[in-house]
Formats: sequence, C-alpha cells, structure tokens
Amino acid sequence: MKRFLYIVFVLFLCIQYVAAQDLDNLKEEVEKIIEYDYELQLDEAEGFWIGVIDSDSSFIFKIGNIEADSLAEFQLGSLTKIFTYRSFEKLIDENEINTETKLTQYLELNEDYKSIALVDLLNHTSGLPKEPYFFGKRSTNPDNPYESYPKEILVSELNNYSNFYSESRKGEFAYGHLNYALIGSIMEDITNTSYCDLIEQDYGVEYPSLTCSQASSNLVLGFDKSGYPVLPWQFPSFESSEGLSANIIDLTNYIRTELDHDEETSQTYQASKYLDFQTPWYILNTKRSKKTHSFSGTTSGHSVFVCFDKKSKTAVVMMRNSGKGILHLPLTILEMVKNSKAKSK
Repeated sequence: MKRFLYIVFVLFLCIQYVAAQDLDNLKEEVEKIIEYDYELQLDEAEGFWIGVIDSDSSFIFKIGNIEADSLAEFQLGSLTKIFTYRSFEKLIDENEINTETKLTQYLELNEDYKSIALVDLLNHTSGLPKEPYFFGKRSTNPDNPYESYPKEILVSELNNYSNFYSESRKGEFAYGHLNYALIGSIMEDITNTSYCDLIEQDYGVEYPSLTCSQASSNLVLGFDKSGYPVLPWQFPSFESSEGLSANIIDLTNYIRTELDHDEETSQTYQASKYLDFQTPWYILNTKRSKKTHSFSGTTSGHSVFVCFDKKSKTAVVMMRNSGKGILHLPLTILEMVKNSKAKSK
C-alpha cells in the first residue's frame, strides 16, 4: 500500500512538472510572437493576461508590465453580447417565446418599427443604426461615450426619430450595439428584473467575476491609445451590449463551455469577404483559420479578444489593459497551438 501511494505521489509530481514546463514553453513562444512578429512595445504598467485552452488543459499567464493578478477584471465591451445572447436564449426557452415575436409587444415603439422581430435584433438584421439616432450629440466625453445616455430615453428617442428608420434595410446584416441594448430592455420587461441581476443569476455561481462593470470592485487600471490612464466606461444604459466585466480565469473557463456547445442552426450572414456571422459568434473563413469562432470588445482602456476552434478543442483568450486593441495576436497563437497539437499526434 505504501509503495502504491509513493508511486501515485511521484506520478503527481511528474504531471505537475510537465504542466509547468508546458506553460513555460507556451509563454516563451508567445513572447517571441509579440516581440518578433508584431514588434509590440508595451508601455509601463501595460500588458496582457492570456488564457489558452488545449483540449483538457488550460494555461493562464501574464505578458508585459501589467500590475495586476489573474483575479483582476477587465471590461468586456462588445463581448458582452455573447453572454446577453446566451441568457436571452435561456429566457426564450423557459418562457416558450417565439423569436418571431415583434418588438412592439414588449417595448412602446411606434408603428414605424412594427415589422422588427426579436430574431432581427439577435442576428443584427433589424435595420436599426449601430447606435441611437444622434447618439453623438449627447456624448460629452469621448473616453466614456455611454455615460450621458440614460436607459429611460432609449425608446422615446427611437420614437422621436422613427422617420429615419427604413424598413427596406431590414434583413441585411449590420452589426449594432443598439440591437442588444434593446434585448436587455426586453429581458427586463419579461422578467421584471434588472439585466445585471439576471446576469448574476445566470453566471454568478460558476463565474463570480462576470458582472456588470459598475458592480465590479476589481477593475484593472486601463490606458488609452496615447498611454494615459483612463477611467472605466459607465453604463446608465447599454449594459446588455457593452457593460460586463470579468477576469481571465472566469472568461477562459466560460469559453471552454462554448467549445462543447452544439453548432448553431441559425442563419449565417456574410459580414465581409472572409468573415461570417452566425449568432452569437463571428466565424472566420480564411484558408488559414477556417471555421474559427471569434469576438472582440474594446473600451477606452481595455481590449479583449476571444477565438476558438471547436474541431481541435483549442481556444485563446486575451485581455489587455489598453484601448489600443489586440490586433490578430490571439489568432496567431491559436494557429501555433493547433499546429503544435497536430505535430504531437
């Protein structure tokens, strides 16, 4: 018995050693990509938290000068829409709601919008603008564009400018933050519960850091494109489109569930020559990255990018405390992981 326990203990130490070696090697290769392939110069206190999934293994590590641990939270920006979609999907199933139901059943929109259905918002085919009409007139701070747009005026402003809406644009894919802001309002109407509380109910137990940004107490310091510190975005509206935050651990763990998610049966729309959209993900269709799912989010001080390949069960999550964006770094890392995996077979 003692000999058996000793063998188990030795095997455990060996597994831990191999995992540590794999992490060190992966981090070293990523550092080479950043330095030599992208020639990125990271400012003081700026850097990345990176999560990599390779089948049953997960690796989380830090690159650069970011002064925050793996529990630090980043604003997700547009990546919020993934979680809003999944929560709304669940809500629809639980309440047996037809996605062809018109918006006017839930929101007091005038007759000009009578043809728009829930599915049009989900697929970004509503014909609505990316942001509310004359949204920019209310924005007093370019580093915090939503802080001057309260939720209470969302529907009334659409009604005030309904003459600008053209039903002829409905049915064409046109990505928009307004679509998912309206979904959040509909979720609240159906449940009589705030969007942020719904998110906590759906994700709070498994992913405790996933929350509306205003409820986060651990947001990492972000820097704008010029390298100056910048305050996090505030969301008196548009929480369901742009307003969530999470840490690298919870976001990486969540993406693992998407790897096992059944293929969507919803219609696929062409977003560009090499990019399709099948709710809720973009899908790259280049020769190099065929069928790679991806989504990104950026605020003035944070950038987040997720990409994954269901066939190889690999994924990359990157979070940068800068509004400069992440470029195609995660896709390059994903290809490296996939190629390494293929060679090892």
